[in-house]
Amino acid sequence: MLSAASDSMLVSKREMRIDSILQKAASYLGVGYCRGGVNRNCLDCSGFVQKVFAYYGEDLPHSSAGMAHRGKPVKKKENLQAGDLILFRGRNAKSKHVGHVGIVVQNDGNSIIFIHASVNNGICFEELETSSYYRVRFLGGRRIIPEEK
Repeated sequence: MLSAASDSMLVSKREMRIDSILQKAASYLGVGYCRGGVNRNCLDCSGFVQKVFAYYGEDLPHSSAGMAHRGKPVKKKENLQAGDLILFRGRNAKSKHVGHVGIVVQNDGNSIIFIHASVNNGICFEELETSSYYRVRFLGGRRIIPEEK
């Protein structure tokens, strides 16, 4: 039987997979943005997310709207977890349609940090609550990597 100390040292397969996904995503920091981009030199938001998840065997479409139908829905910000997709309206803040996607890196209950392909900054980290642009465009999330039972 394992002690409580050794139990806390165990990391689930899901957590290891998410950590690997986030490390892969971070390896793209600084890569430039271009519409429709899907290569190491130039990526758009869905191309970036698709490429990162494909590296780990997850087949996602090259469309943020298409990604909004994959995995399990996460409607509330407070329920987002590292590795979840985070979905936003596009340029029209009043639209009901998904137009942008990123990957949640951290949700500590006070702030949500995500990585995405920004038109102005390329692949970068963003903090949801301090971004007036993304805060008003938040639509929800999708859990691609299922929780373990």
